Amino acid sequence: MNRRPGPALRVAGILAIAAVIVLAAAAITTALRLPGGLPGVGSPAAVPSAVPSLAAGMLRLEYRVMPLDGVQPGRDEVEAVAAVLRARIDPMGTVSPSVTAADGDRIVVDLAVPPDDASVTGPIRALLGATGRMDFVSLGDAQMERGQTVDLARFPPLLSGDQVADVGIGSDQTGVPTIDFTLRPDGASLLAAYTAGNIGTHFAIVLDGTVISAPVIMDAIPNGEVQISQGGGGGWPLEEAQRLLAGLKSGQLPFPVQEVANKLP
Repeated sequence: MNRRPGPALRVAGILAIAAVIVLAAAAITTALRLPGGLPGVGSPAAVPSAVPSLAAGMLRLEYRVMPLDGVQPGRDEVEAVAAVLRARIDPMGTVSPSVTAADGDRIVVDLAVPPDDASVTGPIRALLGATGRMDFVSLGDAQMERGQTVDLARFPPLLSGDQVADVGIGSDQTGVPTIDFTLRPDGASLLAAYTAGNIGTHFAIVLDGTVISAPVIMDAIPNGEVQISQGGGGGWPLEEAQRLLAGLKSGQLPFPVQEVANKLP
């Protein structure tokens, strides 16, 4: 059966998982080079970004920290969730962000962003409300595209985000912006063995059950260095890459959250 052209796993300099550009005749414009070598997962250092010029106004978001597997979050758990949310919002360039563990199971986030501009508030609310679970999933012969939802019961993860030692923004050989991962030794060994034995099958990197990249395995990846780029020649848009990176670097929420209010303070 013919398999339609798609993204591919390959070894080239830094071994990469990348989307393949299908249109061979398409001109590739000069891409913005983004800083690489960012600190590891959980590091307090911020992702480099320009502070945007924002309209006057403040947005207040209130979250409830939800139970997990029947366990009610206590004060320490609420504080831990607030720390993750703070790590997500701090690198995003918002003016004077404030994340406060309030009474009971509530967390209040104040941001100097236009409160009625959904193009600004929507991505921020999505970032803060996401669980932040990342999985590397073997798909076999199943083909999936970016944005599709994966049934993790049908496709159990090969490894998860706890095996990511470092993540940052980099660029490929053409200067196209990429998201770069370095896996811990156990994860690197597992990925190396799997990719060596499953060349020609499909693979996905999944965030909160949604595909962010779904290449075909073309070569073994022996050293745990994984690179994701978007197809189309332009790579990751800067703001999207920063949001994704902020979510990945802050790690998974220890307890899920539910947005219960948003308003002007």
